[in-house]
Amino acid sequence: MLLFIGLGRSDRGDTLHCAGCGALIARADDICRVMDRPPRRTYENPHGLLCPILTLARAEGLCLDDQASTDNTWFAGYAWRPAACGGCGLFLGWAFEAVVGAHPPGFSGLLEERLISRPGDTTSEA
Repeated sequence: MLLFIGLGRSDRGDTLHCAGCGALIARADDICRVMDRPPRRTYENPHGLLCPILTLARAEGLCLDDQASTDNTWFAGYAWRPAACGGCGLFLGWAFEAVVGAHPPGFSGLLEERLISRPGDTTSEA
């Protein structure tokens, strides 16, 4: 279940967590555009499955496959690796790494349905 994830910068420190176990995966401030594409976009894999993903500049607690591939990549110049939650093993999406000279050097594309958002602290310290 995905709760609303705002795409702007958050002063509250909103966080994104694995829907399977609740492990911290990223902060809302890590949501980013890649190759001038919106951070929330649906891609189609070679089998016709639609994959609504959210692109993140940083993600933590991911367990990545050993082998990277450039086959059928959604982002030219990037190889991808399947990424699962390090806490429970739930498949979350893909980690992308630049093959040669692409910028940014790496990012994650995670399935929205596998993430839940949690609001940050709404109080401010004086």
